[in-house]
Amino acid sequence: MASFIKDLAKKEILVPHINNYLAQADFPKTFDIAIPTHKEPDDAFHPSGDCTPCECELYAKFTGVSEKQELTATSHKNFFVGHFWHGLLQDILCDRLGFCEKDDVEKELRFQDPKWWARGFADIAKCDIPGKGSYLIDFKTMNTFSYQKPNENLLAKWRLQVACYMAWDNRVESAIIIGIQKDTPHEFKEFVFQRDDSILEPIYEKWTNVSNAIKNETQVVCSKCT
Repeated sequence: MASFIKDLAKKEILVPHINNYLAQADFPKTFDIAIPTHKEPDDAFHPSGDCTPCECELYAKFTGVSEKQELTATSHKNFFVGHFWHGLLQDILCDRLGFCEKDDVEKELRFQDPKWWARGFADIAKCDIPGKGSYLIDFKTMNTFSYQKPNENLLAKWRLQVACYMAWDNRVESAIIIGIQKDTPHEFKEFVFQRDDSILEPIYEKWTNVSNAIKNETQVVCSKCT
């Protein structure tokens, strides 16, 4: 209880509840956590990775001009660690603490434009935190350096990702990204973002420019590279 009060004193919103559950150690015999090994391919834009690249980078990605990064053993280890933490925290918040509904875990969110479509999966689309309200929740595993000093580009990328999710789901006005330190002592840190639909217009315009160029088989006009 002392650590729970200490966490609350930091003005954290969700982390104190997670840490308090872990401290109480009233665990089930096993946590049934699924670790997916493949991603379903599609031709959609994805808020997790397609908001911050410029038109040229997106055009190269979607036309196959850019070289695909070869996945290594290290890549797969990182993916599996990330999926483990996602699964564990989703189980705790949904099945143990009862802060969210199962339908809101890994909820697919879509946006359909006449010329393109986009999709993403919210880790928890709506989490009802006692005394704090409802938040969209996303988890990010981070190495210790990034965890201690996240750079502005990373935070901007996250802000745009959750802005898309909040606008498309249209049920919450705030989001919490929980940074998870991959190294010992595996601490959690909160990054809170307020909904701001106005920042999405430049993203949609960029995706439209890329989609038009691909459809018309013309070179994309890039606002960053020209």
